[in-house]
Amino acid sequence: RRGGVMNDGPLADLLGLPGNPPEAEAARVARDLEVLRYALRRGQARPHLHVQHLSTRRALELVREAKRAGLPVTAEATPHHLTLTEEALKGFDPLFKVAPPLRAGEDVEALIEGLLDGTLDAVATDHAPHTQAEKEMDLLRAPFGIPSLEVAFPLLYTELYRKRGFPLKRLVELFTDGPRKVLGLPPLHLEVGAEASLVLLDPKEHPVDPKAFASKARFSPWAGWVLEGWPVLTLVEGRIVHEALE
Repeated sequence: RRGGVMNDGPLADLLGLPGNPPEAEAARVARDLEVLRYALRRGQARPHLHVQHLSTRRALELVREAKRAGLPVTAEATPHHLTLTEEALKGFDPLFKVAPPLRAGEDVEALIEGLLDGTLDAVATDHAPHTQAEKEMDLLRAPFGIPSLEVAFPLLYTELYRKRGFPLKRLVELFTDGPRKVLGLPPLHLEVGAEASLVLLDPKEHPVDPKAFASKARFSPWAGWVLEGWPVLTLVEGRIVHEALE
């Protein structure tokens, strides 16, 4: 629906807020898959569809069916769609206003299953570093999006791996070789003589402190959450590009 600021459904009706229906996302994905099929039928060179910020169970099912049919399609989900639901909007807090909107709990569970079975190829942050003033406007006028780059891995490391037993190897793939696959890049390997592109993580617990973010966005929907697996050292081709060692 035009002007939707949250998931369309009973909760949106209760709150009196315009909703964005799950069917709209599914319809867009179905349309794009039809365009992909047309490109293949017409013999276009190496067509590939990538679905960004997938947020609903039905759209996920469409991607799963397309993959089973052998179509060249990849898809991703965001940390907020994997850890937050529409219930967060009950307080009318624009901090939780994102596009696509936070969905129902059943959609979150479907997305996590999609990470496991390979329907989703990567986790992507959709990092949107708005200023505090922008996000403090009323819900209908505030911009869509939240900052999530700095908490993405520790958030899912804690919420999926530590709390739910999600396979750690698969979680790492979703942040590393998964995005490389989407971009058509070869996977990286940890072995003698290999390119030293890696991240060192701190297994200790630390609370999310938005005031310590490097981003201009000094707020977070996960503020105060206690997370593990914080990145403290990043190497790219042997060069230190980030260091937060104490």
